[in-house]
Amino acid sequence: ADLKNTFTNYHPMESVVDPLFSPPEEYVMPTDSPDLRVETRPLVARAKANVLWAAYKPDRFDLFPAGITLLQLAIPSLRTDKALRSFRSELESRNYNLNLWRRSFSPPASPLLDAYNGTGWDLAEKL
Repeated sequence: ADLKNTFTNYHPMESVVDPLFSPPEEYVMPTDSPDLRVETRPLVARAKANVLWAAYKPDRFDLFPAGITLLQLAIPSLRTDKALRSFRSELESRNYNLNLWRRSFSPPASPLLDAYNGTGWDLAEKL
């Protein structure tokens, strides 16, 4: 889908995601955002698209699942659906603060993420 200029192939009420990997917002854009596919004036559509892009940052939507995948690669115990559901629930209860979730583990959850002064955790938190 073109989410930067014309919103071609973007349908606000459609979302094909795996709930175990999807970000909390579930949709790339809020479902009540304007439907730019019906805008007949290209310059107006582009201007509105730029405003929506700046406000909602849809280009970051796929970062959350990338972060989940990174955590699964580094923490083998997160590789089952059951464990991932539990992780998502625990993360949600901590307002999606990965650092708070990480502190709940003793010993450390992942030597890979802890290496080099925790740079792996820094990356995961940014995703």
